[in-house]
Amino acid sequence: MVERHKWRVAFASFEQIPQRDHKRWLRTWYTGRFVAEQSPEELSLADHWIEQNFLFVVPGEDDDVTLEWLVERLSSAVVRHGVKLLIIDPWNEIEHDRPPHLTSTEYTGLALRALKRFARKHQIHLIVVAHPKMLRRDQRGEYPFPSLYDIADSAHWYNRPEVGIVVWRGKDERTIVRIAKARYHDEIGVPGEVVVRYVREQSTFEAA
Repeated sequence: MVERHKWRVAFASFEQIPQRDHKRWLRTWYTGRFVAEQSPEELSLADHWIEQNFLFVVPGEDDDVTLEWLVERLSSAVVRHGVKLLIIDPWNEIEHDRPPHLTSTEYTGLALRALKRFARKHQIHLIVVAHPKMLRRDQRGEYPFPSLYDIADSAHWYNRPEVGIVVWRGKDERTIVRIAKARYHDEIGVPGEVVVRYVREQSTFEAA
């Protein structure tokens, strides 16, 4: 989106150190070479490109990463920095302060509805990365291909989003990207899937 549409992107990542890990992968994507192989000039150009196009939402040592905290930080990224694409990764690392009178399903539905309102209000694209619950192996000892209904806590992961995408990597190098749901077929396409292969030295995917 940065390359094709000049969008600014914000990562809200809580499993990794985004300034280090995402920056390393973005450097590789930009130059097409591993960071260890890049010259000082290449690193400088890549870092300038990252600084101009990407923001990283990082909690402080005393911050509780609640949904309210996150929305406040994302609002600042949109209003102050013109971000058009927000990525929350992953959902389960947020401290969900669920009221006792709500079930997990009810809370998840309300939370996703609030995020949709936020995205529509600011006219931005919002991606939420969510992991599936524990999958059971089949008779051959293999895991089944997960669906949006396999995400922990709620069927709302299928019901609420406009687009639902499942990324699944098997035992080999192939990765299947399945568009499991697309609400507006005439505008954003129809469900389907593509098989790709991760090219580590370029930090990108190509058709398998």
